[in-house]
Amino acid sequence: RASNQVRQAWLYSGGYETLTSYQTVTIPHHHIEWMQSLPTYLDLGDIWLAHAGVDPKLTLAEQTTDQLCWVRHEFHGTSQPYFPDKLIIVGHTITFTLPGVNPGQIAAGQGWIDIDTGAYHPKSGWLTGLDITNQVVYQVDVYDKLVRTLPLSEAVRQVNPAQVLARL
Repeated sequence: RASNQVRQAWLYSGGYETLTSYQTVTIPHHHIEWMQSLPTYLDLGDIWLAHAGVDPKLTLAEQTTDQLCWVRHEFHGTSQPYFPDKLIIVGHTITFTLPGVNPGQIAAGQGWIDIDTGAYHPKSGWLTGLDITNQVVYQVDVYDKLVRTLPLSEAVRQVNPAQVLARL
């Protein structure tokens, strides 16, 4: 069972909206079991997917679920790609919380792209999907019901790793 602090953080970070979507106060047990069975990352060859990223100081074998699901500043503040031949695509950190990134923009750094544009957050409302093969971004504003399709080059903002680390 999650502590009350963890539960409150989850509810604040989109959990309330998740529960509301179920139209009940509990998530069905088989849905929770399914979520727990999912891998912590997915290696697709030249694309690597993780919820939050990787701790750049650790080898892949040393990464724990905690790093893959919760890392923030260390990952976004790295000045070298983690993988020499893979792009890491993540969510977890709302992009507009990174320096120089506006609501609705995708953030990118050295070897990574963050596509969490804050669908649940009133400052943004943008839900983002990325077709990396065709370099196309699909977005829906959940509050204003706006829909847009953009080339990745128009939707992405490069993040300065030194500015990320300066916020620590």
